[in-house]
Amino acid sequence: MYENSDERIIELAAFLTTACLPFPSADNYEYWLLDAEDQSPLALIFSCTEADYMALFPSRPEWTALPAAVMPIDRTRDEQDRCEAPVNYQVERLVAARAGSKPRARWFQRQPDESDPFPVFLLREDWRDEEQRQLCQRYLMRQSTRLLMLHGLQREDRRRLELAARPYALEVERFFPLYPEIADQRVVNAIRAEARLRGASGEQVSLLDRRDGVLYL
Repeated sequence: MYENSDERIIELAAFLTTACLPFPSADNYEYWLLDAEDQSPLALIFSCTEADYMALFPSRPEWTALPAAVMPIDRTRDEQDRCEAPVNYQVERLVAARAGSKPRARWFQRQPDESDPFPVFLLREDWRDEEQRQLCQRYLMRQSTRLLMLHGLQREDRRRLELAARPYALEVERFFPLYPEIADQRVVNAIRAEARLRGASGEQVSLLDRRDGVLYL
């Protein structure tokens, strides 16, 4: 097991001296929860880089929202008055309902130039009910600082995320090295300038936010 450890450490060190962020997208195998109505991709559950890894993932067709403790979303006054659950978990219930009583999931091998209708933000945005659509948008736009790490977004989709990320300057600054492209340089420059000013005044990302790394999408 350890016979080639020194050689591998040297190889890794050599790679790190030339590596530049962000790394190219490589996780082309994706496990999607399916819409019960037409079996189309509804929400991304897992992804991996090699076909051999697919068997290592849990096979439960269940999508989990980013926890409210990691990504809090402000509730409206009406939601507070009704003691509604956090938006994260409301969206999680919506997705589960749309997946049906017998949810199914499927692995796909994605290609960079494909035109199949996969949700660009890893979760479907087309909801029949306007209240449900707005709920989903609140979740996705709050997740904008992380979604900007996605590769292959259309310019308008990326710009939409950049505008949504403006209230979360410290998160943008934290994840910025992993953003593969910038749609509106002026917007992003302004966000990062605000982050530096807030950092200079002593404001920091919470310990809980730091603990989550970039694993949550």
